[in-house]
Amino acid sequence: MNKLKRISISKMRQQQAFKFFNRVCALIAPVTPEFKIYYDELKKANEEYEKTLSFHHKSLLTEKINEYDKKRNLSWRALRTAVNSLMLVPNPGYESVIKEADLILGTYGNPSRVPNTEQTGIIKNLIDDLYTRINKDNCKDLGINSFIEELQENNNLFSEYVVRRQDERSTHIPGIARMNRKKTEKAYRNMTQSLEVLSDLESGNQDFQTFIISLNQLIEEENVIIKARQTRNKNKKTEDTQTNSETGATTEPEPNLA
Repeated sequence: MNKLKRISISKMRQQQAFKFFNRVCALIAPVTPEFKIYYDELKKANEEYEKTLSFHHKSLLTEKINEYDKKRNLSWRALRTAVNSLMLVPNPGYESVIKEADLILGTYGNPSRVPNTEQTGIIKNLIDDLYTRINKDNCKDLGINSFIEELQENNNLFSEYVVRRQDERSTHIPGIARMNRKKTEKAYRNMTQSLEVLSDLESGNQDFQTFIISLNQLIEEENVIIKARQTRNKNKKTEDTQTNSETGATTEPEPNLA
């Protein structure tokens, strides 16, 4: 009968631990009610761990923020080009309106040259001035209203995603990634303990043996990575000691990032 191998999860780096838990959760588990309870608890804990890691590295909303930031810059350029084109051709009855639109755009300048947080307000004020000083009907008659509306929409969406990301960050609790990792480690230990007990009680259940074989393979792979890292660290420490003995320098111990 196959016995479950041991692994020191606490020695794993953050991403290695997360990858290991993911691979364990992807295994085909024995379909017994007793084991399913612990296996589902591990999956649930790992899902929470994944959420905090995703936030820790990069908010998923950042991609949307960057997307609409680019879109609103393109919208402004399209509006600026449209007004420039109107300045070059005769538009009887609208000469003063076109000059006013050109003056307004010139006064505010290119919003993309200022920080994002300032750009949002500048674009809002620009649109308000265009509609107030030359009114929306004239914008429609000149064919620039569609450019203004597109600029307004992209600016609003940019602002909306920024607020959503701020709300997301406000819910972040310092140290939550470490806390959720500990919960996942505990769930993994509970799962393996139940696995060992149940596989002994149900020694004739081949599903448990198959699961243990698959899990042992994952454990062996991760143990190789852990051992290789420990060897590198040991060699580096030896090299540093030799260098310091030659130079008389001292080296601060590296922080444990496991």
